Amino acid sequence: MKIRCSSCGRRFEYEEQDGICPHCGAYNSVSWDVEPGGGGLSPSAPTVCDAPEWHAEAGHYDAHGTCAEEAQVAAQGYGSFTPPPAGGAGRAAAPAAGQRPPRQRHRLLLASVLLFCVLLALYLILPPVVEADFDRRAAENAQVRDLAVLQAESGCAVVSPFTYKVADAALVPYAGLWPLPENSCVLRVLLSVSMSGSRPEETPPRPYLRLEDGSYQRALGSYDAQSVFPADEEAIHAFPYDVYWLETPTETADCAFYFVVPQNARAAQLCFEDFSYSAYGQQLKAVTELPITFREEGTE
Repeated sequence: MKIRCSSCGRRFEYEEQDGICPHCGAYNSVSWDVEPGGGGLSPSAPTVCDAPEWHAEAGHYDAHGTCAEEAQVAAQGYGSFTPPPAGGAGRAAAPAAGQRPPRQRHRLLLASVLLFCVLLALYLILPPVVEADFDRRAAENAQVRDLAVLQAESGCAVVSPFTYKVADAALVPYAGLWPLPENSCVLRVLLSVSMSGSRPEETPPRPYLRLEDGSYQRALGSYDAQSVFPADEEAIHAFPYDVYWLETPTETADCAFYFVVPQNARAAQLCFEDFSYSAYGQQLKAVTELPITFREEGTE
């Protein structure tokens, strides 16, 4: 009679191996009862002992085929085997084709939840860190011992070979999809740009804003600004080289920048960085500040 090992689950001939699994060496046992009418021994429901025929020959069974108490005590610690009911009704239902086992599904669900939590944490942490790093870098640039902070003269900021002049600075209505910080509004700065000399190989950095309270604000991204102010699309994307290639520049300026500022702000410094370039990289030489005052759109 073949049985399934209770330890490794593999099948083997019970009588030939005397209940010892040839695959893992574990002992397996079944119970034996006397058939009605004095017949031979036959397998039945297992007991604690569940010994094979040689147990009966050794006197482990009484006249009724019941295992003796001594055999039960001696057999404790051995694995017992309970054959499944006919038709496999007692077996656990196998997962359908293509369906993952419950334990694996739970692990996948847990992994998905953990991945979502990690991505959410990165989404919440990274933007403030990037903004803080920009403010720190801008503040450090202004505090470098040998760094020259130049004040623009005659309303023009000169960062060779470009000359920037503010055509207009106004607080404009905001209709974007993302919410602004509390007590904030949007400032639009229109610049007129001219160039003298040959065009440099490197694109100059975009200007940023230094407010009266000492904080710094960088311009909204080109595509973000374009989605909110589509009428200025060409001017938004025209810094600084493309200003000379525009077929229809704006009436008042060559390029436009948008900043998020406090509602009570009415003045700031527009900062232009001047770098020197070499084979070893770039080095900040000076920052030119161009003072600007704001107005509300619709007012002079």
